[in-house]
Amino acid sequence: MTLDELRRELLNRQYEDNIRIAPHMVVCFAERFLAKQFRDCDNWKKEIEKCPSYDRLILFYETVKNS
Repeated sequence: MTLDELRRELLNRQYEDNIRIAPHMVVCFAERFLAKQFRDCDNWKKEIEKCPSYDRLILFYETVKNS
């Protein structure tokens, strides 16, 4: 999934508080979380699939898609 596809799917939506995206990760403020992860991805200079923020966005996407 590309970064633009993730943006289309995740931005401008309402999310619940405390979304558990992994056993050790809970997103408390989804809007702030998404803004930070997308900003980090935009600044990443290597392959996007190697970006930790991209991985977190994928986890978030899969979690909200399946709930």
